[in-house]
Amino acid sequence: TVVFWHALVAMVAMQVIGWIWYGPLFGKTWMKLAGIKKGNVSGGKMTSIILTSVLVNILTAYILAHFLAYADASTFMDGLTVAMWLWLGFMMPLQLGKVLWEGKPVKLFVLLTSYDLVALSAAAKVLIALA
Repeated sequence: TVVFWHALVAMVAMQVIGWIWYGPLFGKTWMKLAGIKKGNVSGGKMTSIILTSVLVNILTAYILAHFLAYADASTFMDGLTVAMWLWLGFMMPLQLGKVLWEGKPVKLFVLLTSYDLVALSAAAKVLIALA
């Protein structure tokens, strides 16, 4: 059974990982590779981005919960396996295509898609733990 509140907790895990990933851990590298200037995102625009990120991560966690239920995943390894296949089949190829078509550095692809894998895996762990 999919419980919406579990998806909210998984979303919080994804947001925290994102804050660390795109902040103190890889923030400067990400901004340089993506061509983002430090002053380009501030105030109301930043609020809008954060709120959109929260909504997208709730959706991702909720859909992931459905995939975990369909797969009858009940252990952490089951959850990680489902997350890895979803990442490999959907998230990673889409990120690669986007980066290649936009002419961005492959290092940006590695940074973006690694975050996707880590965040999706963490959400799967949370959802399995709460199930």
